[in-house]
Formats: sequence, C-alpha cells, structure tokens
Amino acid sequence: MQLNEMPTGSTIWFKELACKSSEELEKDLIVLNYKMDKLSKECIYYEMAALNSTGLERSTNLDILRDIRLQMSQTDLKINKIISTLKTKSL
Repeated sequence: MQLNEMPTGSTIWFKELACKSSEELEKDLIVLNYKMDKLSKECIYYEMAALNSTGLERSTNLDILRDIRLQMSQTDLKINKIISTLKTKSL
C-alpha cells in the first residue's frame, strides 16, 4: 500500500498499522512528516498565489489550496494514528 493514498475505508489502513513492526511504523512516520513538510510549502505558495491573483486564476489557486489542505488533514490523521499505535506497542 502506498502511504500517499489512504484506502477508501480508513479502518482498513488503521488495522494494517497494528500488523507493522515499530521500525516500519517509524519509517512510515518519517515519510509522512516529509510529505507534510512538502504540503505545507505548497500551501504557502498557493496562498500567496491566491492573494496576488484575480478572477479565474484566483479561483483555480483557491481550489488547489483546498485540495492541499485536505491532503494535509488526511496526512495529519495518519501521523497521529501512527504515533498512537507506536505508543500502544511500547506499553
């Protein structure tokens, strides 16, 4: 499974986490943190682009920004779930 795409049923993805070793989860966490950093930079770029544009260009920038924020929200959910799973495994 690719980390950049959450399955339709997020419950499936969450159950797969329980089967992974702590080392695999830590690697996934590194990848997701990198992705979140990249998305944050893209978000800033499109926020500035939306502020400095008008009309259709502004609308397009805002649509892209909305998509980026959705990806950030999903990535944040994944990060938090991995952290929670790691804490559970360490008990």
